[in-house]
Amino acid sequence: MTTPKSRDILIRVSRPDDKSSYAVDAELDDGSYFFGGELRIDDSELLPLALNIPAYGAKLGQYLFSPPVQRAFEKAAASMGDDPDTQLRLRLCFSPDAQELHVYPWERLLTPWQGTPLAASPRIPFSRFIQLPEGLQAPIEERPIRLLFAVANPTALPAGLQAIAVELELAGLAQAVSKVDDLRVSVLPGRTPLTPEARAAIEAAGCEILPGNTTLNRLAVLSGRNDIVHILSHGLYRDGTASLCLENDDGGFFKAEDQAIAALIAGLARKPRLMYLSACQSAMQDADDLAVPSHRNVHPMVGLAPKLVEAGIPAVLAMQDLVEVALARNLSAEFYKRLLDSGEVDRSLSEARLGVYKKDSKFWAVPALFLRLKQGRLFAADPAREALNAVRARYPLHEPRHYLPLEAVSIQTRPLIENWERASEDSRAATDLWTSIREFQPGITVVLGEPGAGKSTLLERIAGYTVRPSSST
Repeated sequence: MTTPKSRDILIRVSRPDDKSSYAVDAELDDGSYFFGGELRIDDSELLPLALNIPAYGAKLGQYLFSPPVQRAFEKAAASMGDDPDTQLRLRLCFSPDAQELHVYPWERLLTPWQGTPLAASPRIPFSRFIQLPEGLQAPIEERPIRLLFAVANPTALPAGLQAIAVELELAGLAQAVSKVDDLRVSVLPGRTPLTPEARAAIEAAGCEILPGNTTLNRLAVLSGRNDIVHILSHGLYRDGTASLCLENDDGGFFKAEDQAIAALIAGLARKPRLMYLSACQSAMQDADDLAVPSHRNVHPMVGLAPKLVEAGIPAVLAMQDLVEVALARNLSAEFYKRLLDSGEVDRSLSEARLGVYKKDSKFWAVPALFLRLKQGRLFAADPAREALNAVRARYPLHEPRHYLPLEAVSIQTRPLIENWERASEDSRAATDLWTSIREFQPGITVVLGEPGAGKSTLLERIAGYTVRPSSST
């Protein structure tokens, strides 16, 4: 997978003091600027469509893509042409006076002229962009990438919240990340004890198990030692404040509010590049907030994820709803694999979404990416993977149903290798070539034969056998 050429469109939404609607403008990377757009959301129209995912996304698109914004997007999309290696990075930015718009699941956004939602298109990396004046860090080049997976499962949870199946979640993560090379994973189970079988399985997957409860202070300290922090906990949102249900020193419930979390993260000398929040409501607000006009003018940095970005985290991936365990496992595994491949967080999420996308399902749209990076690059791309994926892209490898059985000669001693043409029949072991390659994995393979004997087809199969496992790991 070679690094694609990238175009960019930034859609900004703000709320003028003298208007009840929102002003929308769009800026392209060629300097084009489109202004005069207007966003006016009618909750009485939108909320009844909440369970009809395509209709909800189409209605959001109708609201956002007023004529000036539609012209901007059409021009940006046309600039991609038919080149499959060109992508259009779409950044949706809400100004400080329009932060309440984060309540809507913009990841469902569907344009009238496109059948697939924008956020599920691998050619249109989508993010909620947050503009900040601070300088940005360079992408991390060293490998392996350090990932912390922390689970908070306190006792005495608030009413309505159930205990987390810690061993099940950790087993799922271990199974997912064990397939991703260049990840050094540490897990913090918190106060929940692990059975010997679960501990052995997690360690067998190459994960280090850390002791101690998942307290706010411990989470902050460990965050400063890792590149990615993946948190699984319950979340709350009340009266404009987002909170995580963490553990105290005794393992009991501790309500960690967004301002306290952000303050500790902002104080770290070394911050993680990505925080992945699997809290049940970590990126969402109460459904009642949608219908109550008084909630429209709350603090501009509403929700935990934007506050973490403001505190200095380049990218925060937050869940807006519950996700099935198997789906969450598949999504995170595919996301991390692609992230280490390309280094671009928005592109990786779009590609991972596509893998779980179903038209009438809402789960693919649950992750919300909050980003402060214009190009979305957290890590430098792995050069070895880039080269192998370039081979795959340049020479598509097909899998014919049948191959001609070609005789192979296995020569395993240097004198015979140097004089293989004159080696006696007694020194050779004849076998099918493809079977021999898969079994012995020789350093050098020579294919001789008359025209039309299938040499090129066989060599493509050999190349595919070599490149595919290498590029995935």
